[in-house]
Amino acid sequence: MNPLEIGPGFEGAAGVDRGGHVAGVLEVHRRGGELQIVVTDSGPGLTAAVREKLFTPFFTTKPVGKGTGIGLSVSRSLIESHGGTLELDAAHENTRFVIHLPAAQDTQKAG
Repeated sequence: MNPLEIGPGFEGAAGVDRGGHVAGVLEVHRRGGELQIVVTDSGPGLTAAVREKLFTPFFTTKPVGKGTGIGLSVSRSLIESHGGTLELDAAHENTRFVIHLPAAQDTQKAG
């Protein structure tokens, strides 16, 4: 696995508390009219209690004063505003998020 800088929305869910780095994998796939972005960390995954509240605004597993708990809810809202979805792949052994976005259509003509 290559080191991956996790953005503000994903670092709390991934349990990152040491400078914002976590060992992880970033995959990007284009399938038909969809772009799929998969972010997987190397940690043990999330408990059922955390999964249940994960996208709730202001929910955090960090100590008081160490996080606002809005990163994933804001990330999800932004992705949905572009016609996409942000999901947790709870079946995966690690913490894995999957983003689906409509792929841009190529409108340029050759010539």
